[in-house]
Amino acid sequence: MKSFSFSAQKFISSTRFLAHLFSVLLIFVVVLLTLGETFPNSSSNISRELLLSFSLLTMLVGLLAAWKWEGIGGSLIILGFILLLAFNSLFSDFLHLGFFFLLFPLTGILFLFCCLGERNRKGIWEKKQYTSPPLSAAMLST
Repeated sequence: MKSFSFSAQKFISSTRFLAHLFSVLLIFVVVLLTLGETFPNSSSNISRELLLSFSLLTMLVGLLAAWKWEGIGGSLIILGFILLLAFNSLFSDFLHLGFFFLLFPLTGILFLFCCLGERNRKGIWEKKQYTSPPLSAAMLST
């Protein structure tokens, strides 16, 4: 019987795979929604549509950037989601978000977790302990 061995590297790799899977799904759905969506011609909704599109574009850029730079991409996803919440609260009385939009911050958190886990694994954030150089005999005789 094999024993299960937990390693941080396997966990980070699994989390990264899940984040990449979510990002592909989200990019695919956003592209489909964008292709099928028509913007209204009324001038009263233009500012609302532009602000909501800007927040969605920020999240989309974050999804794409996270494949190369997990920390920057995850931060952009979270920032875009916060902007989406802020802009949505400006124009409506209640939140019109479904399960789909909750995958954005989840994916951003997964990418940030991978970035921080990788930095911790590489020892970038560990405190370095410096020791003083050994005292030579000449220094001790004075």
